Amino acid sequence: MRLRRTFLRLLICISTALLAIEAPANTIATALPGKVIFDVYDNLRYIQEPKEPWSVRYILDNEHTLDWRSPDATSPIGRTSDIYWFALDIRNTDEQPSHAVARLTQFRTHSLQAYLVSNGEVIHEYQGGLSTPLKGNFFATHNAIHITLEKDKRYQLLYRVDAQEYLFAKHFELKTPEQVNEDLFGVHIKIGAFCGIMLFIALCNLLAFVTLKDYLYLITSAWIFTMTAHFMSYFASSIRHWVVDIPELNSEILFFLYHSSAILSVIYPVLLLNTRKNSPKLHTFLLSAIAALIALYFYLYDKPLGLSTSIVEIATIIMLPFLFAASFIAWKKKQAYSIYYMVALSILSSYFLAFITIAALLPEYISTVTSMLLYVILSEMILISFAQIDRIRTLAKQAKSASARSLTDQLTGIPNRRAFDLQLKDAMTQCCESGEPLSCLIMDIDYFKKYNDSLGHVAGDECLIKVARAITTSLSRSEDTVARYGGEEFTIVLPGAGAESAQRVASSVLETIHKLTIPHPQSPIAAHVTLSIGVVTTLVTDTTLASTVVETADQQLYTAKHNGRDRYEPSRTSALDRSNKLCADS
Repeated sequence: MRLRRTFLRLLICISTALLAIEAPANTIATALPGKVIFDVYDNLRYIQEPKEPWSVRYILDNEHTLDWRSPDATSPIGRTSDIYWFALDIRNTDEQPSHAVARLTQFRTHSLQAYLVSNGEVIHEYQGGLSTPLKGNFFATHNAIHITLEKDKRYQLLYRVDAQEYLFAKHFELKTPEQVNEDLFGVHIKIGAFCGIMLFIALCNLLAFVTLKDYLYLITSAWIFTMTAHFMSYFASSIRHWVVDIPELNSEILFFLYHSSAILSVIYPVLLLNTRKNSPKLHTFLLSAIAALIALYFYLYDKPLGLSTSIVEIATIIMLPFLFAASFIAWKKKQAYSIYYMVALSILSSYFLAFITIAALLPEYISTVTSMLLYVILSEMILISFAQIDRIRTLAKQAKSASARSLTDQLTGIPNRRAFDLQLKDAMTQCCESGEPLSCLIMDIDYFKKYNDSLGHVAGDECLIKVARAITTSLSRSEDTVARYGGEEFTIVLPGAGAESAQRVASSVLETIHKLTIPHPQSPIAAHVTLSIGVVTTLVTDTTLASTVVETADQQLYTAKHNGRDRYEPSRTSALDRSNKLCADS
């Protein structure tokens, strides 16, 4: 609980910092006073290219005859596989030359050509997009054109965009270099913190996998990595920027990352929520869905990135009710950590609902919704981290409980034969190191078979429970242990106790059993239940065997029965002469 609260406080602080430095990367400056006047809806025009490609020369020669359209905030282009030309008109009204930076902030564009035009002639030409190598190409890294605007001179920027992704007018912006630097600084801090949190969570899960050998944590680590790597592509900070740039495959790599994260997002709840045990039918359906998603990848991998991503998004939305059902069933099955996953699904579902609603009714605000995706993913991962922490705690409790059950006699509630073996082994190790004596008592209820035959097994069970409690209360030291050896036999291990101490304990046990006065109508020696006890005391050496100690105590128990029962019989020195030296007392 303390770990979870500390983790929550840390992530809340970081998330608050992210919100505080939120940089509006897609916000267009409507005017740069005294330098550049630019409004995306007044200065931007676009036209769809037909199947036969157009050249920039064709655009310049036929600019006034082409059917240009002005962007409408309520009718964005959206996700498209078509090629569009965009024209941005710029002029400098300052008395001095001005500097500006034009950017297309859709960094997942497949192919991009940009042309700076003045007086009807192309001054500079730029190549960008996922299909363009980054090496030696500053423009391809940030889609940014640095322009020096001469006094009172008009310029034009022409873009040929093969986006194969979402495309909005607000993806185009024109700012001063200072503004762009401020934006980039804020974005870099934001995504740096985001990546740091995500990779930290992924690393923790990877370490958990190495330690626990639980594949859930490996799946979680892979899921977080693929999700983060894909999401960073929206901020010009993807695999191609940091690992490898393969222009022919960049779009396919991004889709592979996205599709892999979608598949892993279904595998994760299957393992977390134990659907195979909780709901076999739903488990079979989810496995079928995973197989279908894998097959869908091979169908979509060479399709336009935007189309492929849209289909996977739809599949993800379809899966949400079934994942909700799995988490609800797990919660009903007392898997408390499933509530965190359920809340994470609720946040993701709310985001998808908001996205669909805004896209249909208020498309001019779609960029605001998409900018919240980072926080949706971060919130989801925080909740999943809580689920992981709570799951580890739950599994640890279950393991501890199972271990305790495996060492406890289910009838009497005291340690069982297996626990006795461990008790004796630990006591022998302790006494061997300290040089102190070790005593062991084995006791048996006299004529217990006759007790069962005359009073029944229910009464026999009640007798065993009472005797076990009585023996336990006879022990005064915390290091002394009692166990049910089997049937009507019980044991006591006394580390550090000599022969006299062991005999005092044996006498105390006999006296306590006498005080119980449990009626025994078939006992030939007493009217109540009695015990016979075998006692052994020895100095433990490296050659002392636990089996020898038990065997000797059992022999003394047999002697006690032979000598009339309802008594204890201490060990004789000769009984352990083969392997041990006995001591008279500590």
